[in-house]
Amino acid sequence: MAAVGGTPEEYGLKVQSHPTLLITSKVKMKHGTEVRVSFAGSISETTIFHRHAEGVAHNFEAVAALLRRLGAADATEPTQPRPGRAHTWRGTHVWADVPVDEVLSFLAEYRTHPQADRANTRLLEGYIRGQLRHEELGTWTVALMSGPEGDPVEIGGSHVRPLLRSSKIALDASGATDRFVIRRLLAPRDEAIDIGPEAWQRALQETLDEWQARTNDQRRGENPPEVPSGPAIRGQRPATRGLLLLYPLTRAGDQGTSAAAGAARRVLEAAAPTIASEANRTKRRT
Repeated sequence: MAAVGGTPEEYGLKVQSHPTLLITSKVKMKHGTEVRVSFAGSISETTIFHRHAEGVAHNFEAVAALLRRLGAADATEPTQPRPGRAHTWRGTHVWADVPVDEVLSFLAEYRTHPQADRANTRLLEGYIRGQLRHEELGTWTVALMSGPEGDPVEIGGSHVRPLLRSSKIALDASGATDRFVIRRLLAPRDEAIDIGPEAWQRALQETLDEWQARTNDQRRGENPPEVPSGPAIRGQRPATRGLLLLYPLTRAGDQGTSAAAGAARRVLEAAAPTIASEANRTKRRT
């Protein structure tokens, strides 16, 4: 929370409960809410990365190996029709109907930073395996996202432009840090890369319905939404399918580095995995 400059209200602090032991006194917990933790219908977004060369190179190779196994992309620069316009993801590569075993192999190989607990690949791997027992998340859409500008780099046979990001964490007392921390990568537009026009329209209507149900004070003068929210988009994805978005990143100040693969390993955190799933929703909709 402190690393990204957040507050307890924004961050949503969570403490695991115990069957018999209290976390703290009941008086102090009066503003707390008991919730069941699950990745269902949620986003797991990597925002804390390794900074040392070995960690970066290892994760670069984990992504490259996944893409080499997948082979040629099913779509490059995919386009989805939207009302009055079309959304195109320039330079992006998409693989459809990827077997879950490929995603599990990638998650087993990718090393999340110890402090990236909100995107822990081991927990995600365990969650996906659990959902497979319910015949969910058996196939995946995998997208290698591309930035709008800069020199392309090659990752596992595909060429993309890295996204430029600056770290939000200061150096520690020794003048160094092992973390590279950013705020956000994902936008609802990217979440909808595998969502067709009819499903997108349903998600927009759900978002509008939720907005209209708010009080005037809650709206705070906001105009009606013109794009669906992330949760509404995820609600349109079948429980049988997950989405893995891979964002190649380069640190601010490194963008002039050669685009050769060796240099890319030094400057890229080439897998910023963002996973969207809509498990456990199909039965509630039927």
